[in-house]
Amino acid sequence: MVEAVVAMTLVGAILAVLVPILSRTQWARTENLTRERALSSVANLMDRAALLPTPAVDTLTPLASELTQGLEIAEPQWQFEVTPDSNSTLVQLRATLSWQTNKATRSAVSLVRWYPGGQP
Repeated sequence: MVEAVVAMTLVGAILAVLVPILSRTQWARTENLTRERALSSVANLMDRAALLPTPAVDTLTPLASELTQGLEIAEPQWQFEVTPDSNSTLVQLRATLSWQTNKATRSAVSLVRWYPGGQP
């Protein structure tokens, strides 16, 4: 009987240590998967922007909302910065996708790419 109580105590102690570790691991896995989905969406948006004559916020917004419709990202928000380079014929596009990770924190991924179409 004493051996059974000792064995159950040891199993309980091991579970008390393992459950929080496994919980944190699952949270990190979910967060990494969400980050991977968001980064893929931003990269796809950048590829689609290359097909446009000149990337602009009003043309990128519908593309962005279309890309995030099927994703499991909590409260996605897109931000775009289109900056023409004054010294060349290039336009810099910075696209950022942010999402809610928990009640107090937002995470984000951002990519920058240069496209032809600036003012000479």
